[in-house]
Amino acid sequence: ASQGSLPVGNISANEISIRLANEGGKFNVTNPFSPLAGLLKPNRRIRAWLGIRDDSNGQEEWVPLGTFWSLDWDSPDDALEATVVARDRLELLRKSTYRSSQVQQNVSLYALAEQVLQDAGLLPGEYWMDPALQQIIIPWAWLQPTSRREALRIIAEAALAVVYADRDGVVRIE
Repeated sequence: ASQGSLPVGNISANEISIRLANEGGKFNVTNPFSPLAGLLKPNRRIRAWLGIRDDSNGQEEWVPLGTFWSLDWDSPDDALEATVVARDRLELLRKSTYRSSQVQQNVSLYALAEQVLQDAGLLPGEYWMDPALQQIIIPWAWLQPTSRREALRIIAEAALAVVYADRDGVVRIE
């Protein structure tokens, strides 16, 4: 999204598929003797990185891919791999409803978006909004009950902005 590949007025939700070596059944959801027993559940935070090692000098460089939350884990007893699909914070916002909207007069799109994000429980360090959104004033604003992600999409469409979660897991509206 930061490369301009996301059309204006849209939201990008990212997904990652992870396959883990499951020798010894460590990642089997039903294995009560696993050190991870009871931890392989939906909505577990997953931070993913991509790394490269330079064998000439032994240095490693790691680049974050993002912060994701797990869906269901799959670890068949007869397989040597466990898999999980995880999605970024925007998927969590899709699953929750924004009902706090009141009719507001002369409100900026920045303030509307901030209300949605704070209603979702995000702290200021977990989102970033383009200050230019403060200059776009809506004479009358109201959002009917809808998902928080859809509320952000409506605001982004009105602002000709995009919404995405960056590699550090920060929701960005720009």
